[in-house]
Amino acid sequence: MAIIPSEQKFHTLDKDTPTKDRGSKQAQALRKIYTMADIVETAGGGGGGIGGSITAGQIAFGAATSDEITGDDNFKITGDDLLIPSVIAHTGDTSTKFGFLNPSGADFQVLIQGQTVLRGTNTGSVQLQNSGFICLETLGFPGLGVKVTGQMNLASLNTAPSASDSTGTLGEIRWTSDYVYLCTAANTWVRAALATW
Repeated sequence: MAIIPSEQKFHTLDKDTPTKDRGSKQAQALRKIYTMADIVETAGGGGGGIGGSITAGQIAFGAATSDEITGDDNFKITGDDLLIPSVIAHTGDTSTKFGFLNPSGADFQVLIQGQTVLRGTNTGSVQLQNSGFICLETLGFPGLGVKVTGQMNLASLNTAPSASDSTGTLGEIRWTSDYVYLCTAANTWVRAALATW
């Protein structure tokens, strides 16, 4: 079948209207007739196409099946899964993104303006990362807080405030080998001694 030139112009007529010997001699000499089969061949041969076995309400690209949408090697929806090779980035700031920064898919991260704020690995570790405070909030649910199931471990002991009026933020807690310090108001600390038993 023929490939329709991209610059070709078309007009349509019903199937009973004769097209031969219509118009000027020059127009007749340039006239080309294409069928719908030619149009399908042109669309398929130009690098894109619609195919696959689908049902009502579904869209298929390329060699897609009834439960799959395929764009190219970088994007695919199959069944309940969205498959991506690495990350999905924000159009206005490509340093804000989430996805798999490890080629094996073993390291999932969420980055905001280039800074990792959430990270999960195949070892079962989930990390919240920030250069300042990490805030866990239950917004809109007064009286509720953060519940930890299991043991909570400190990577290392904290540095004690040097005095009861040292710089501190309300609610801040510090653990040392001798005391637990609690900031009850801005720059106001109290402490409780720790003892063995």
